[in-house]
Amino acid sequence: MIDMLKVKDFVKSALNDKKIMLALLCALLFSTSSWMVDWLKESFTAYGQLTYRAAAGVVVTALWFFVTTLIDRTNINKKVDGEGKRNIRQVLELSKFWFVVFLFLRPTFNLFFINAISDETWTIALMILLFVKMLTNVLIDSINSKSFPSKEEVFGYFVVLAGIGVFSIGKDDVVLKPILWFAFGSGVLEAARLELIGWFKIKESQQPKFAVVEFFGMLGVAIFYLVSAGEGFFNIGVTTLTLNSVIAMVVFPVIAVGIMALDYYLSSVMEKGQYSAILATEIGFAGVLNAVFLYEQFGIWQFIGLVLSVSAIIAIKIAKDKKEKKAEEKRKIQEEKNRGKEIMLEG
Repeated sequence: MIDMLKVKDFVKSALNDKKIMLALLCALLFSTSSWMVDWLKESFTAYGQLTYRAAAGVVVTALWFFVTTLIDRTNINKKVDGEGKRNIRQVLELSKFWFVVFLFLRPTFNLFFINAISDETWTIALMILLFVKMLTNVLIDSINSKSFPSKEEVFGYFVVLAGIGVFSIGKDDVVLKPILWFAFGSGVLEAARLELIGWFKIKESQQPKFAVVEFFGMLGVAIFYLVSAGEGFFNIGVTTLTLNSVIAMVVFPVIAVGIMALDYYLSSVMEKGQYSAILATEIGFAGVLNAVFLYEQFGIWQFIGLVLSVSAIIAIKIAKDKKEKKAEEKRKIQEEKNRGKEIMLEG
């Protein structure tokens, strides 16, 4: 049986933990993505919205770079970049081709996600995106490390998929929409983008500057897409901005600044597994926000589907974190054994 007293103590301690509450706030901000896309669609074409988001991204990341530079200059205990980390120039020297590919990934991912959002696809598009991103990352990790996910992780992925299926009950007209293939594609692209960031091994002190460069690249690609498509910046027939789109234009950059600032802070003070697990609540927050602001139809099946998916994603992230910690412990033990052998040989 569940000990309700222990559950109560756990909830109480979590509510009193500043880092956990900030991580939940970060998940809440992440969950506004489909809401922002929908409101911006009232005035912009998909390509116009992409261009606006890229331009706003340049401003936001430039501000982030400025703020983090000031923080690092005043922080006596600032972190030293690890061994093997690179700056932007070293990344370019290593592989110009993959850097160019990387610059195309974020705008293309954004364009796919924008196209995946329409009436009643707000939450399920996000669920598909996150599920496909997780599976793509698992596939890439399995190829690179030649190791397969644990049984707990595999079971977790099936539960996430079951959650999507349960969420879809009563929404047959939504699930069968071809545009959801864009959600599938956006998940693959975002996973590839994150994989390249890990491969580039950017120095922590260089990350804000790298983000500025990435968003400048995104703006260039967005303008290229806009001109090539010939659809225009604003939606046909829209002569003025709607109230919703104006709100989204103002709120989106503020949310982006909040996400970047929180992510920059929390990723350095929280354990990776704990932080990732809390961010998984994004889907749950998205479901609530979409029901309130976009009037998405929610019933008992949608609620159960969200609970299943969120719980499984959290469990997967915790299992992966434990697996990584065990692997790190084994590596350290092996290093100590090797050192012992070297000392004996020298003696």
